[in-house]
Amino acid sequence: RDRWVYIPGGTFMCGADLPSAMPPREEDVAGFLINRFPVTAGDFAMMRDETTDGDPQLPATGLTWAEAAESARWLTERHGVLHSLPTLLQWEKAARGVDGRAYPWGDRFDAMLCRIRASRAGRPSPVAVGTYVQDASVYGVRDLAGLVREWCVDQIGGDPNARPTKGGTWKSGPAGCAAAAFELLDGDLADDQTGFRLVRPLPRG
Repeated sequence: RDRWVYIPGGTFMCGADLPSAMPPREEDVAGFLINRFPVTAGDFAMMRDETTDGDPQLPATGLTWAEAAESARWLTERHGVLHSLPTLLQWEKAARGVDGRAYPWGDRFDAMLCRIRASRAGRPSPVAVGTYVQDASVYGVRDLAGLVREWCVDQIGGDPNARPTKGGTWKSGPAGCAAAAFELLDGDLADDQTGFRLVRPLPRG
């Protein structure tokens, strides 16, 4: 499967009238490539020349912001192409497209379309990336509303260690599923609900 999705440059509607979002506004974002899925446990183990216990298609979790950022640096050095964590705006455009939709699939929330606590009965648990096929943006980027929240590169506020995440998680309620929402966390947090995906600039020429 194709690991990278093209997100065209241009303006889009971002933000929302939510406590966990920036104010609604129009922003211009240059074109870029973004991982179709969150980085998997298998992918992350490969970067470290390790093996993974359990399902390699589960999202990589238990990583601090610095560990996620270091993965981007490792790939940059290996391939000679800049990799980084996405900005909040890049992540949000990949999730919303240009029409200002509330969720990757549209404006009406449905817990059955993404992996959150209410998605199915019983004890919540993570699933392999790509399991929820309707958790997909207009561009084909997957697992944005649920499964794991994802580290972004931005620094917000006066705390140099505070870092934002985007997306809902397999343990959370619906609030984080809104594409405009973000959660500010301690960058040293490493838990089973937080993962990451990466972005790259468009090839020259």
